[in-house]
Amino acid sequence: MKKSMEQQTRDWSAIIFGFGIIIITCVWLSGCGTGPMGASGANGTNGVDGVGQAGPMGATGVQGATGATGPTATSAPESDLQQLVDAENRYREGLGQTYLTPGLSCNVQLVGSGSWLSAGSPGYVAAQGVVTALAGSTNYTYLFQNSFDQPDSSTGVNRLIPLAIQNVFVNNNYKISCSGQYVVTTTDYYNFDMNSDDGSILTVDGTQVINDDGTHAMTDKTGTKYLRAGVHTFGLLYAQSGLGNFGLVLQVNGSLVTPDAWYH
Repeated sequence: MKKSMEQQTRDWSAIIFGFGIIIITCVWLSGCGTGPMGASGANGTNGVDGVGQAGPMGATGVQGATGATGPTATSAPESDLQQLVDAENRYREGLGQTYLTPGLSCNVQLVGSGSWLSAGSPGYVAAQGVVTALAGSTNYTYLFQNSFDQPDSSTGVNRLIPLAIQNVFVNNNYKISCSGQYVVTTTDYYNFDMNSDDGSILTVDGTQVINDDGTHAMTDKTGTKYLRAGVHTFGLLYAQSGLGNFGLVLQVNGSLVTPDAWYH
């Protein structure tokens, strides 16, 4: 049976309306179809997190720079005494002077007559006179790098004179003269003690600190001088003028002066 034109139009309208409902429902349920793309965008955000992780690793590497402080911890410092000597040598270099080197410069020579090192010494006896070198004798020069530690003795090794020339002075009178620099590391009063047989005179920075002159047995004399830390001129005279026993011991603040304190 044929439908009328009006009925067919209503049927097509119903079909079209039904399809419209289906499409609208589908769109509403699926989120308009663009949701999955949005999810992909979120994955991109995870990529940013990966970049952030690289930062902390780089910062950890910077800590390796602290290794540069290692060599400082292992370097050995110079002694206070050596630093003072180095400073003095830099000063001397600026003045065109020679550097300080270890040891005192000493000389020893046979004595022909006299008993005193100086006519200006207390108790000087003019009749005995000042020691004078034996005519024709050799004036031996040597480097002294020991402590002044010769106990009173009549024989044996003489610690004040080099072994190679000691036989020249056995059972003879002689005079020793030493000069140079004495280095101290502390600014303070220094108590000098010198015990000698026979005469001796000690000078520091041009000042006579001890005078133990004349012919006598082992005799102890003391003197005090205020010294700044640094280098000081030093002079010591000694005479074996009465034959017999000989001896010379120098102490500072109760101890022998160690050889590393002597320079010239």
